[in-house]
Amino acid sequence: MSSSFNAGVPGEPGDVYHIDNIKLSPAPSAPPIEDFQGGIHLGWQALDQNDPIHGTFLGPVNNPTPNSVNNSTQVGCYTKGSSAFSTLQGISLTNFDLSVYPQINLDVLSPAGGGTVTLILNSPTQGNKEAEATITTPGEWETLGFDFSAFSGITDFSEVRIIFNAGTASAGQIWYFDNLGQTEITIDPCADVIPVPNIVDDFECQRNYVQIFYGASDLEVANNPHLTADNGSLKVGEYTGPAGGGTEFAGIGFEFSAPPDLSLYNHLSVQVWAPFDNVPFMFKLEGNGQGVEIFDTLTEGNKWHKFDIDFSGAVGTLHNKLIIFTNVLSPTGGGTYFFDNVRWARAGYNGCIVDNEAPLTTFDFKYFANDVLENTFAEIIDNPNPSTINTSSKVIKFVKAANALPFAGMYTDPNLESPIDWKGVKTVRANVHMDHIGNLAVKLEGSATGAPAFEIPVANTLVNQWEEITVNFAAVPDNGEYRRLTLFVDLGIDATGSDVASYIDDIVIGDGQCGVGQHFQPRLMQCRCAYLRTQLQASFWWKTWKE
Repeated sequence: MSSSFNAGVPGEPGDVYHIDNIKLSPAPSAPPIEDFQGGIHLGWQALDQNDPIHGTFLGPVNNPTPNSVNNSTQVGCYTKGSSAFSTLQGISLTNFDLSVYPQINLDVLSPAGGGTVTLILNSPTQGNKEAEATITTPGEWETLGFDFSAFSGITDFSEVRIIFNAGTASAGQIWYFDNLGQTEITIDPCADVIPVPNIVDDFECQRNYVQIFYGASDLEVANNPHLTADNGSLKVGEYTGPAGGGTEFAGIGFEFSAPPDLSLYNHLSVQVWAPFDNVPFMFKLEGNGQGVEIFDTLTEGNKWHKFDIDFSGAVGTLHNKLIIFTNVLSPTGGGTYFFDNVRWARAGYNGCIVDNEAPLTTFDFKYFANDVLENTFAEIIDNPNPSTINTSSKVIKFVKAANALPFAGMYTDPNLESPIDWKGVKTVRANVHMDHIGNLAVKLEGSATGAPAFEIPVANTLVNQWEEITVNFAAVPDNGEYRRLTLFVDLGIDATGSDVASYIDDIVIGDGQCGVGQHFQPRLMQCRCAYLRTQLQASFWWKTWKE
């Protein structure tokens, strides 16, 4: 703790200050919502009164182990039901007001195993809003804090729901809770968050670079006023562009401590909500030598738009500033914009994405529905049968366990860093080696735009030799932005009672082929051509505008 006297004003020798009664006080709080003293204040029950699935509530009961955190005589007692998401429901006759005290606190006495507590506020008009906290002292009372400041504008929360250790089935497990109440914000939601270098700013916990501003107004963090499936972030950056003459190059910027490495992460991804249609933007790297400028247009306003700006042509430059010009070259300017998820990303996946030889084309595939192999990773092994079609040294070994389910498979874990980019050719090709006639199925899922998953099996025709199989995804939407690739061998076919090994290699999306020197080459060449086209278009647009 430190104090300053007459801050900012030069002191005089001999000045005397008198101070007294310095103390730490609890954060201001609202009257308790539920403390179980003198009865029950909320209507507590299993969710929808479904006791077998969602457990049972008992209270008030005697506090089994009072301590300095909670020495109340009476507390609430909850026994979990059969569901892994067994839910306790508390109904209020009056709505919760979060405008002054947006943090919800709850005293919890957990079983010895501890876990997490998910607290959900339910609004009839806005649905469920939730926050999670982790138990740190299992078997003892502790106070957990839940930050709902992002939802402080919702005025019809009338129900609280609590899930103890969400995702874990533990029917009959007993949890005690008490002192549900509200305070000012005292918790840091970004504590212990590790910075991700390629995220420039998400306006929440990844605020990793110095901001520099252009124009009359600064970029400020605000609650997301446009929560949609396209962007569910709670916090965004709000920017009001200056209006009037002389604002043709108003915008926002970021300064890096060192030039970013664009060798792999050379696409700038930015989400923007603009107040009107057809807004011209310019994205610029500068700071060392001639800057790199790329123009693009946000065609449809009043919705979240994701820019994908290809800076692969700037690889090798030493620029340390990124500037985003809104409504660039507009003689009037103005308008309020919202920014989010400014980050460096790699190019979309296209061409040879898996050959198990180079680090950039080797993925971890995790098994599911595969009996004893559940949640383990498929092995990368020596090619069991090098031949003309596949001379690779390493391949993926897919084992369908003896008692696997018919839909046993494996998926990329973690998800792909960037979405699949078809480049117009919507096929997935792979080399397979099987000792029987069955099928290879490919599933696309994890769409960033909410597109449906697609799952297509294709039968193999050869046994005990490598064969290339092509899966046609012509029906997939152009903007699917899928980030998970799932593979099955013998989809829909029952396990044999013995482990069955098959081999997969050289997975190609769209055009291209795997082989030495072929990793992502089609995609990189397209990036460079796209960059040159963009520059030419920008030069033409600039010339036309001036005339």
